[in-house]
Amino acid sequence: MKKKESPLFGIDNPLYSQNISSPRSQELLPIYSNENEHEQPMDEALKEKRNIFERNNFRALKDGQKQESSEEDLYLSSVSDNRFDQESVKSRTNSLIRHQRSVSIQKNQKGIFSPLQKVNTGLIIDSTYNLQVQGVKSSSKIDKYQSFVQQFELEEDKMRKNKELIQQKRIAEQIKGKLDLMNVWAAKGFIIIRLVSRFIQQLKTKTETIKFRLLTRKIFSVIGDVSSNFEFILISRQIKQQPSLFLILKYNFQKRATRLLHCLENCQDFLSRNIIVIRPDSKFKIIWDILLLLFIVMNIFYIPINISFNISTSGVFEYLFDLLPSWIFVAEIIINFNTAYYDKGLMHEDRKSIVKHYLKDNFFWDLIVVIPFLMSNLDIPFVRYTLLLRLTRLAPLMESIEEMLNLEENIQIVVDLLKLIFFLVLTGHFCGCAWHFVALTEYESFGITDNWLTHYDRQAFDYHWFDRYIISLYWSVITTVTVGYGDIVPVTTFERIFVIIVTLLLCGVFGYSISNIGNIFKQMSDKKTIYKFKLRQIHSHIRKRGLNLNLSLKVKKYFEYFFQLEQEEDSHAEIFISQLTKHLREEVLTDLYCNTLKKSRFLRENFKEITINNLCQYVKEKKVLPEEVLYSRFDQPRKVWFILSGALEFVADHKSNLNI
Repeated sequence: MKKKESPLFGIDNPLYSQNISSPRSQELLPIYSNENEHEQPMDEALKEKRNIFERNNFRALKDGQKQESSEEDLYLSSVSDNRFDQESVKSRTNSLIRHQRSVSIQKNQKGIFSPLQKVNTGLIIDSTYNLQVQGVKSSSKIDKYQSFVQQFELEEDKMRKNKELIQQKRIAEQIKGKLDLMNVWAAKGFIIIRLVSRFIQQLKTKTETIKFRLLTRKIFSVIGDVSSNFEFILISRQIKQQPSLFLILKYNFQKRATRLLHCLENCQDFLSRNIIVIRPDSKFKIIWDILLLLFIVMNIFYIPINISFNISTSGVFEYLFDLLPSWIFVAEIIINFNTAYYDKGLMHEDRKSIVKHYLKDNFFWDLIVVIPFLMSNLDIPFVRYTLLLRLTRLAPLMESIEEMLNLEENIQIVVDLLKLIFFLVLTGHFCGCAWHFVALTEYESFGITDNWLTHYDRQAFDYHWFDRYIISLYWSVITTVTVGYGDIVPVTTFERIFVIIVTLLLCGVFGYSISNIGNIFKQMSDKKTIYKFKLRQIHSHIRKRGLNLNLSLKVKKYFEYFFQLEQEEDSHAEIFISQLTKHLREEVLTDLYCNTLKKSRFLRENFKEITINNLCQYVKEKKVLPEEVLYSRFDQPRKVWFILSGALEFVADHKSNLNI
């Protein structure tokens, strides 16, 4: 059988030779066969080749790899589209030859290719020296290629079917496993849950942490671990048992109190390094207490009027009645944290003791007095009513001032009388303001236009606040002293209830005040009664004995002076001093007599201060009556006399007197 030429072309051997600069390699002369009996199979083979090339390229791109293509694959892919386009075939052949030339140049540099070789598969290049295509693809080559393609497709289909079968089998196994698990849970789900929960519970109870969380107060007391605190463990939620609300509040309060105490201790340390301790009997403390008392009195009169009559203050009045007293009370707390105190007859000046004593004693009440000032900017309803708690500081402050001033007995009686009068006025002031507040609340809050104030005068609410205050105070005083005149009477039921309560209260207050006032006047007259009784006895005795007029008058005057000294004499003072401790008694005697002894030039210039202080322990006081002789001319000097008060007369020769 004669071998027919295929429409492929050959490439001259010099293309792969070492001489790449030959001009013969620049020409390409394609030769086409005149016979067409193998053209149809050839076209199909080219298409199959191109399809395989595209599938491989697509698979490589899909797998993220780059498909390597030979020159023959690129050439057959282009030829299959334009099989009979000679111009395109020529141009693509030239490009292929140029591509092959570049490849051959690169490969020849590495010394790999020989002048005659077979490139990849399917393309045979004959070795001729003429620039003509001399080799063609035979029909046997095409048949072999077609069988290769068919075999490749069969293997590919087989592999795809195997993969599908494996995937279907895997899905079926997964579905079967899920169905089996669902059947198990449907049949024994609750049993599984119960067993798992029991296992988890048993596993938890085996651990030391869970065992500790299951502790109770009873178990804790049985253990008896004194180094642990059950309440702290309960509050910190280290055990399963929940703490009570009272325990939580108690713990939080103690925690905040501890923090506050810590801050106060820090302040105490700062004060101890920079500020001295204030003694309770110092002049500064006495003046400060008097100033504080004046502001408290001013506040307890101003606050009820402000609440009941809605007085709007501004400028100086606002600063004087609102701001300044509040700042004074804040400063009082700071001063009290730095003021020494007496306990069991001894003064304590340790700052830590001062802080603890003040926190236990008056800090709570002082803080309540300051709270309204601190909360005044929050617009909280009824907060201004708490300002009345400043009244609680009045009585202790007055007692402290009286104790520090150490007033005489006659002056103290007058002070007690003034205190009772002030108490009556203050009670009337509070009752009058409360009486007006009842009418104002009924009128503004409940819309009751017929009350005691409008019954007194329909236009009473248009009066100035001071006129309404006088009307209310008039009712309060009249109700306190008498049963009233009937010109101001309660109208509503609430007013009647208020009048009943106030009347009972004022009866007790008025009776207590009158009783104390009577006791004060009785105390003032008791001494005069005793004095007059003794003088009457003296007069009676002189008259019975028949003394002359001059001598009896002299005796009367002497006893008058003697009784006066007796009343003024502190006969129990030495007894009280002797009952003091040794150290305290030495301090008292030194303070009483040291300055007097230092006035003596002889002692001051010849003895040390410690000697003078020791001499103070042996001083004895004596009251000398008129014309009593202390020392005569021939008496032995056994004592040293110091005049505390009064005067002595030195008689030299019964003719000249010298006052000392």
